[in-house]
Amino acid sequence: MWRLISAVKGLVVGGQQETQEDKIRRLEAQVADEDEVDGEAERQRLEEQRRQEQNKPTNCFQQTGSITKVEADYVVIDSNLYVKKKVLQDCPFRQQLEVGSKVSYLAYRSADDDEFRVTKLECLLDDGWGEESKQAPTTVDEENTQLMKELAPTYFNYNQRSEQGTVTAKRNGLLTVETDLREIPVEMDDVELTFIPERGDYVVLECMVQIDESYFDTRGDILEVKKISPTRLVRGSGLVSKADERGGEIMTDDGKYYYCVENCEEAAKPSHGDRVVFEAVENAELNYRCTKVVIEKAAPKTVETAKASQAQRDPDFFDDKRGIKITDPLQVKLSELNETKKIDVIIKNEARHQHKILFISITTSRQTSQLTLLSPLEKEHFIQSGESIKYCFEVTAKNYGISKEVVYWRFGGGFKIGRCITIAVGDSEIIVAQPTNEGTTQARSKAGVHRLAAWNEYKRGGEITPGQKISKRANFIDIKIGGYQVPDNLKEILLNPSFTKNQIDEELMRTQRCLQLQALTPENYKALFKLFLWMEDIQCEITIKKFNLDRAHFTREDSYLALRIENVGETRPSLIPGDRLVATAPCNNNQMEPGNGAVIHKVLKHKILVKFSEHFHAKYNGEDFKVTFQHSRGAFQKQHHAINCVTSAMTLDYLFPTKTTIREPWVDVKINENGNLATTEYDNEFKWYNPSLNNIQKDAIKNILRAEARPLPYVIFGPPGTGKTMTLIELIHQIVKLSADSRIMVGTPSNSSANLITERLINANVLRPGEFIRIVGLNYVEQELIPEHLAPYCGTVDIASERTVKGEEIVTKSGLKQNIQLKHLGRHRITIGTCVTLGTLMQMRFPHNHFTHILVDEAGQCLETETLIPITFINQRCGTVVLAGDPMQLGPIVMSTHARGFEQSLLVRLMDTPLYKLDKNRFPDTAGFNPRLVTKLRYNYRSLPCILDLYSDLFYDSSLIACVPAEESNESAFLTQVIDTLPIKPSQTPPYAFIFCGVNGVNKQSPDSPSWFNPAETKSVFNLLLKLYKKGVRSEDIGVITPYQAQVKQIRRILDESGYGGSSGLQKPKIGSVEEFQGQERQVIIISTVRTSKSMLSSDLQHALGFVASPKRLNVAISRAKSLLVIFGNPHLLSADKKWLELLFKAINNGTYCGCELPDHLAPLAREQALLNGGGDEPAQDEEGKE
Repeated sequence: MWRLISAVKGLVVGGQQETQEDKIRRLEAQVADEDEVDGEAERQRLEEQRRQEQNKPTNCFQQTGSITKVEADYVVIDSNLYVKKKVLQDCPFRQQLEVGSKVSYLAYRSADDDEFRVTKLECLLDDGWGEESKQAPTTVDEENTQLMKELAPTYFNYNQRSEQGTVTAKRNGLLTVETDLREIPVEMDDVELTFIPERGDYVVLECMVQIDESYFDTRGDILEVKKISPTRLVRGSGLVSKADERGGEIMTDDGKYYYCVENCEEAAKPSHGDRVVFEAVENAELNYRCTKVVIEKAAPKTVETAKASQAQRDPDFFDDKRGIKITDPLQVKLSELNETKKIDVIIKNEARHQHKILFISITTSRQTSQLTLLSPLEKEHFIQSGESIKYCFEVTAKNYGISKEVVYWRFGGGFKIGRCITIAVGDSEIIVAQPTNEGTTQARSKAGVHRLAAWNEYKRGGEITPGQKISKRANFIDIKIGGYQVPDNLKEILLNPSFTKNQIDEELMRTQRCLQLQALTPENYKALFKLFLWMEDIQCEITIKKFNLDRAHFTREDSYLALRIENVGETRPSLIPGDRLVATAPCNNNQMEPGNGAVIHKVLKHKILVKFSEHFHAKYNGEDFKVTFQHSRGAFQKQHHAINCVTSAMTLDYLFPTKTTIREPWVDVKINENGNLATTEYDNEFKWYNPSLNNIQKDAIKNILRAEARPLPYVIFGPPGTGKTMTLIELIHQIVKLSADSRIMVGTPSNSSANLITERLINANVLRPGEFIRIVGLNYVEQELIPEHLAPYCGTVDIASERTVKGEEIVTKSGLKQNIQLKHLGRHRITIGTCVTLGTLMQMRFPHNHFTHILVDEAGQCLETETLIPITFINQRCGTVVLAGDPMQLGPIVMSTHARGFEQSLLVRLMDTPLYKLDKNRFPDTAGFNPRLVTKLRYNYRSLPCILDLYSDLFYDSSLIACVPAEESNESAFLTQVIDTLPIKPSQTPPYAFIFCGVNGVNKQSPDSPSWFNPAETKSVFNLLLKLYKKGVRSEDIGVITPYQAQVKQIRRILDESGYGGSSGLQKPKIGSVEEFQGQERQVIIISTVRTSKSMLSSDLQHALGFVASPKRLNVAISRAKSLLVIFGNPHLLSADKKWLELLFKAINNGTYCGCELPDHLAPLAREQALLNGGGDEPAQDEEGKE
């Protein structure tokens, strides 16, 4: 503008050769030309500025490079950029790639400390690094300039977007997802999984997307898929309308949902009519596909008596007809087995004409029937009008309990009349006795008394003079564990005697926010598990009140005071050292208030030894006191502390894994052609210490040593008898050998399992004494429970700060080390103990990363909070955690009925997450599990094949492989030795080792106990035990499993009365609950199921009593047997459960069912099998079958 003004001024002053208008037009044109030059310069300046800003380094760039390596499923650019298989699959010119090829590529990394990876090969360049369409440079300077541009990366920004699509293919963990843009390959190992996707699923991909301004919407290429979720997750319930071996269909009010058996919880396969709860996702092919199915209520099975079921098929079968009358009712009572009685049946003809009897038939097979026809033996008879005929039967007692046998007569004229003969063997009251819930009611009343006692104690408060502890507490400790006292508001809810169970649940839901979420999440994890611990803490306080005494006195015993409590050592749960009692004056006498506290130091069979304060001991003179008990809270405090440590020191992604990040191997090993470990790079071979390992065990050890998915826990899924502990021992040896700086901690749920690990390490004779230590608690030492041969390898811990410790460790005569200090503990390569005992080490300041490996054996039996204790010692980034156990067997014991979910172990919870879950499509060669995270052991070294098939088919998808030969093995020889003692002799060769004895007895209760017992089953078990003893079977080879303590006591009592146990020298076998047998094995397992009441079946199913509706309990029970499994139970009750029904089918199909009559839906199968085995009825019955 200023130039225009100056020009106009010059025009006015200067000459007049041009007209004024011409001059102005000329000057305007000149100014326009100059402005255009200035604008172009400005544009160039802005373009350069934008280019410089655009080329500011980011984590996403485009560049050219050279192919330096080409393999079948990957290539490498410039020797350092790895191009994955999924990127190559999306590349149109992948077949043209060779070493030296020039390519343009897009690279990305998700974080500054990650490695760049190629996300797209954009184009193939010519040898001159320029695209063929580009004009070649004409000068050296231009060529260098172009080369610099091509070498320089172009950087891009990026953002997160959601892309919706459909899974169109799934091959070995590589998904193809079709979106609006294009097909996107998704490597399942690289993304966060919220479920296991399958073909046809509608999904949402959370992606990092390149921002490319050359596109209208700036949306460039997808750089990374971070997470895959279903577009919609539906939760609901419905009835199974179709079911087969592969899957089925669920019908709801909203429509149909489809499932595969792999998605069913705990391998429970739903049947037609079952009510289930499910989670489902939308699917293009199925509409809705279930990702999880849990049986909520099994379809009821028909449970009928023999008479009722026959009458259902033929309504007048048992009616007199056409003038024929037959004796009714028919009952026979016998006291003992092999006792015989005769019974007469009179048939009278009251018609006006004669009748012809064609034949008589006893419907039970000859092999199992207790009836024998003595007379008449002729088949056909004529009965004249007014005449009678007498049939005489002999009844021989073969089975205790009630059985019903049907006999019928076929008459000319095409009609038949049946009679049901009831045979009762055992108690005289067995026929008429009815179950009662009187014991249950009184037991509930007692539970209410204990709760009231805990409530009164809480409300009373008051001071208590403390007793003398088992060991003196250290004054200075590096890390102190807090008290974590139960909040008063929880006590007000859980102890309040005026609240019912439903009211307690309602109050908990109202006041505890962490319970209001439907599932366990990272957000409620800490609060929820602390709440569960407090609930269990309160329940322990209630339970221990059963030992309270209104009036008792103490006796002096050495430095202790002894209090007599009958059978205290055998009561479960029992008192333990460390529990406390408070003695107060009886009858509200406040003479010696405040209360006098004592600590329990020893628990013997019928008494406890305690220590009060020294003052109390000095003055006590035999006075009576009211005694109340309080439980020790040490284990709960350690678990609270572990929760705090894990949630503060580790990210909760560790406990809620959704993505596998593949890392460089911890030890780069493989299994070579000789079956030995070998390093991948140098091929150094390392032989196994245990040469009998199978290939799956070797793979498990190799995978753990490589630890490519660390820090995620590795799971050794060890079904019964598959050598899980053997695998752990070899793993320990290999870690010690391959890593000089390794330090291993082994945690277990119980002292017995910790002792087993220690014993196996000793017997292997690989490690030297001093390289491993078994940490024991003071309680265990006080109880003198340490096995003598393990004592030299055991020790107790001194948690005092090292600078405050004056003395050194003490070695006792047994070799036990006491007061081991931190400086000595750190030298051991392996530290073994129960999870709770290892919690003591949390008070010691170990060096950072001291423990490199945490192994938890029997992890399925540990509370999750117990498992957290050893995990607190590991470094989340570089340490390895191994959880070994069986998610299909019993979990931890939880006493509180309000702490729902607390009974699930960390092992089981992880196995239910998408990363650990069964996915046969993706991992067909490793039993359906990701080998970087799970190995399922499958070779069974325990049971005869016919026993193994029972639990393999029921619980492990028929995947277990028998290693015990059916013939020419110790187990088969044992079975042959005892086969004559069995209630029914198997007809096969080799013999079938599973016997099911139907016992229709009566379940009873004592007035003061909720526990059940069954006299008929007690006698049946006892009779079999006597026969086994006579065959020379040792008591240690037999195990008797029953779910009720009352039945345990009954079996022990009858053995005691018969001279077994006590001072007789004849030993009783182990008799106990399923929990007591977990992890053990016996040549013979005898199971007494006890319950027999059909009227209380629904209650049993609802509360999961006994074995019914408890698949894990059944699994443990039947998988303990090596050579012989015998079950005594009521088939009418048990067949209402799917698993038990399948067991009954197995026995019937193999001809090894005996005992009482079967329910209606099983009886035809039994008759058919009896005929096949040559044990059918009289020939006359064959005639009946032909009519």
